[in-house]
Amino acid sequence: DNDLDPDTWKRAVKQNGTNRWHQVLRGLKQNESGFDTSNSIDDKFDVHACPTQILVDPAGTIIGRYVGGEEIAGLDKKLTKLFE
Repeated sequence: DNDLDPDTWKRAVKQNGTNRWHQVLRGLKQNESGFDTSNSIDDKFDVHACPTQILVDPAGTIIGRYVGGEEIAGLDKKLTKLFE
């Protein structure tokens, strides 16, 4: 199943134009018995939905959390304008 293949994911990110922002895979791996969550960052960053964007300042402090299509689309527009 290519859905969890990092190379496939990286190509999709580039093709969709979402590579403007730093992308992080969550570390979930599929195995014979289901999913291996031992390296997952979901709990560490309180991620319970995809897509989730977390805005981090230069000191490493989370200053914004955005979940879902509409909220993220609005954030993308605001940040693109801000950083232009």
